[in-house]
Amino acid sequence: MAAACAGATATLSWRVVQSPRRGEFSPRDDPVREAFARLAGEGFVVALPQRGVRVSEISPADVRDLYEVRLLLEPVAIRRSVERSTEQWVDLVETSFADMVEAGSSDLSTLSPAEYTVHEELHVAFHRATMS
Repeated sequence: MAAACAGATATLSWRVVQSPRRGEFSPRDDPVREAFARLAGEGFVVALPQRGVRVSEISPADVRDLYEVRLLLEPVAIRRSVERSTEQWVDLVETSFADMVEAGSSDLSTLSPAEYTVHEELHVAFHRATMS
């Protein structure tokens, strides 16, 4: 459930309904309620009295904090990847980059939602390749 809240299957303020989740994770209510309580404790969801559970919103400060951590970690990860690189790794990075450039646009605001989704998937694939 945490992955659904943190990943692409959840959007900000997405209302999490217990009954459909029941069959997805457990046949009984108790484990689902416990999972919601744990997720609320970790900040993934917000429990609203008489209104259910919603995925927590991300504040600009949260985004800034995440970005600052990425700025610290990514150079170290890239350096380590380069140090351990093989020809296969170089080929993967070059192919991933070429695919991203071919599918993308210098102005992402001009892309349709479907085109943006493809661009983002290729962008993520490129970053995964560079960090592998």
